[in-house]
Amino acid sequence: MNLPVVDVRRSMAFFAKLRFSFNPAFSDDSAACMLVGEHAFIMLLSRDKFAEFSKLPIADARTHTLALYCFDVESREAVDEVSAAALASGGTEVDGAEDLGFMYSRSFYDLDGMAGSSCGWTRRCHRFTSLRCWPVSWNCEPDQLIYSDCMDDKLAVNFIRLIDDSAANGVPEMHFRFWRRADHSARNEYLEGFRSDSDAMAWFADGYLGDDPDFDTLLGLPADTLGFQYARHIVDNNLSRTLARDYRSAHESLDAAGRLDDMPVEVKYAVVRGFQIHDYFHILTGYLTDGRGEMALQAFTLAQRRLPYSSLWMATLTSQMTFKHPRMTDAVMDCITDGWQRGRTARNLNYTRWEERLGERVDDLRAEYGLVA
Repeated sequence: MNLPVVDVRRSMAFFAKLRFSFNPAFSDDSAACMLVGEHAFIMLLSRDKFAEFSKLPIADARTHTLALYCFDVESREAVDEVSAAALASGGTEVDGAEDLGFMYSRSFYDLDGMAGSSCGWTRRCHRFTSLRCWPVSWNCEPDQLIYSDCMDDKLAVNFIRLIDDSAANGVPEMHFRFWRRADHSARNEYLEGFRSDSDAMAWFADGYLGDDPDFDTLLGLPADTLGFQYARHIVDNNLSRTLARDYRSAHESLDAAGRLDDMPVEVKYAVVRGFQIHDYFHILTGYLTDGRGEMALQAFTLAQRRLPYSSLWMATLTSQMTFKHPRMTDAVMDCITDGWQRGRTARNLNYTRWEERLGERVDDLRAEYGLVA
C-alpha cells in the first residue's frame, strides 16, 4: 500500500511513536517503508513521489475520506497508550472511545489527516492478535517480551556497512555514532548499568590515565615480568611506544571537534583508559593479537566492562558469520565463549593501575586475578 504524506521524516517519527518500525533499506527523504506484518508494508511517499506513480490528482485527506485504517493491539490499556501517543505526536482524535463489550477502540487522524486510524482490543476467545510486526526485545524474564523503539535508520545503514567492510567502516566510528543515534533506552541501560556499579564509578571518579613507560627500562626487567612482556608485545607487533599519549590525544581531538558531544563523560573516560590498558590485557589473558585473540579479548572485555564498544564487536562478528561467512561460526563462537567465560570468572582488570605493577611476575598477577588456565 502506498500513501501520500507531506513530510516523510515527520510521518516516520509519528508512526514510530505508535510502535511501527521501518526498513531503512527502502527509506529515504522521499519514501519510508513502514512494516505492518511479516510480509506486508506501507510506503509513506512524499506527495511529489506519490504523483510519479498516480495518474489522478491526490485527494486532500483533511476534506475527503480516502479509507479507514485499523490495527489490533494486545490489551485495552494498549489501545489508550497508542491513542495517547498519536495525540501527543500531533494526531487529532476523531471521537471518544467506543466500548462494545467484545471490542474496545479509539480513532484518530494522523499528521496528514488520514481518516479514522483506529486500534481495537478484542476479548472474544480470550486471545489477542496483532496485524503488524512490531520490534520486540527480551527484558530478562524468560517468557516476557517488551516493545522497543525503532532503530535509527541511518545507524542501521552504518551497521550494515560495518558488517560488509569492517576495515573501511571500523567499530570505533560506529561507537561514536551509537551514542549519537542509538535508541535512548539502550543508551540509558548502558549508562545506568555503569553508574550502578560502585567500583566502576570509583574508577571514573579517580580518573587515572597512564603515561607511556620507558621501554629501555622495561626491556631490562626479568623476562617473566609484566613490564618486559608488555615491551616485547609492543615491539614485536610494531605498535607505537607512545600508545597511552596517542590514544589520549586522539580522543581529546575528537572531543574538541564535537564528535563526542553525545557520549557521556563516564564513557569518554572508559574509552580512553580502555585503549590504554588493552595491550596489558593481552599479556595477562594470554590472548594473541591475531583475529582469534582479538575476538576472545573483546568478549573478555565485554564481560568485565558492559559498554557498547565491545558489544559492537560481538554484533559485527556474529552478523558477519551469519550473513557473509558461515564458515567462521566455530571459530567466532569458540573465541567468544572462551573470552566471555574467563571475563565473568576473573577479577576485574579495569580498575588496576597496571603501569605501577610492571615489575611483578605475570604468573603471580594471573594467579591474583583468577586468570590461571
